[in-house]
Amino acid sequence: MNAQYCLQSLKQRCMDDMVNLAQDFHRNLTLKDDQIHSLGQGIVGRDTTIGHLEVQILESDAQILQRNTVIDFLQEQVHDLNQELGDALGHIEMLQEQQMPPLVPNELEEEEEDLEEDPEEIEGVSEIDSEYGDPAPNPQNGDSSSGSASSVGNLDDF
Repeated sequence: MNAQYCLQSLKQRCMDDMVNLAQDFHRNLTLKDDQIHSLGQGIVGRDTTIGHLEVQILESDAQILQRNTVIDFLQEQVHDLNQELGDALGHIEMLQEQQMPPLVPNELEEEEEDLEEDPEEIEGVSEIDSEYGDPAPNPQNGDSSSGSASSVGNLDDF
């Protein structure tokens, strides 16, 4: 009986050890399963974030493409406007050349001399007279051939 009792007690200990091992294994599997589930949720969250970022990248690319198209269009307009401006300036220059006859070197010298000369003086009127007002009539010439006293200063008499 002693042998049977030892066998029974060894069987019981083995069963207890197997139960403990099974429970430990179950706990480890449950823990690993929870970790896998948690990591899966993290991956799903990251996938969602990646999807949103990809959409934002595509939207940004579309905006960049749109802006580049607008920039190209505006550059073409600026180029066209610069060409029109050049044409207009050329046209203005041509019109100015048509209005003003070309000057020959002799004419240029004459113009420079005219600018350097004093203003022309009118006969009988000196520079002093024009600076200080009209000159007083000359009392010496009472019987001049220029006309009556009422016609003094009248240029039609000359």
